[in-house]
Amino acid sequence: MYDQGLPADLPYVLRMPAHTLTTEAVAMLFGRLSKSAPWMHEWAGLPAARVAGIEAECRQMLQFEQLVFSRWAQVMVRFERALYRDPDQDLDTLWWDLTERYQGLRRPEGRQAPDWAAKYHLAMVPVYYHNYALGEWMASQLHEMIVRDVLHAGDPETITYSGSAAVGEYLRQRVFAPGAELEWDELVAFATGRPLGPEAFAAQFVTPPRDS
Repeated sequence: MYDQGLPADLPYVLRMPAHTLTTEAVAMLFGRLSKSAPWMHEWAGLPAARVAGIEAECRQMLQFEQLVFSRWAQVMVRFERALYRDPDQDLDTLWWDLTERYQGLRRPEGRQAPDWAAKYHLAMVPVYYHNYALGEWMASQLHEMIVRDVLHAGDPETITYSGSAAVGEYLRQRVFAPGAELEWDELVAFATGRPLGPEAFAAQFVTPPRDS
């Protein structure tokens, strides 16, 4: 879909996405709809009577998924950075140090094995995980822009925007059409009105503490 949105009159060497993270952002934007009860009703045949009953659960599932992944991405990104900085260090210990710090998981007692090597990205798709993390940030900024400035209405937690011609046109013109004519950071600002940052992601998925 992203490639279909690249205009034919764009110079061939620029007829590609601005960055891998921007393609991930688009995939994540739509992938999140699978956790939307209204979307399930509109497009997957969920009976209307069940929507209200599972909305909160769907919202919690997506929030949990995003926050858990944000910690896992920290492990991967920081492990690879340290690996390339010093490949001769004790990588087994490094892996579990990061896992304990960011995921809150305890290393098995007496464990000394290359558990990190079980993650195929390290060998097959190296230095990629930051694209997932930054893609989630951009997806949240796109969602914020769609709700606020494209549709001008709706509950940001339940709005689906699928099937909307206005949303399709926004994505075509502001995300797909520039191709690689803009650097990735310029594209994010062009598409969302501000530089890439964690604010929209936090507003979407980090529940503020309730007053006691």
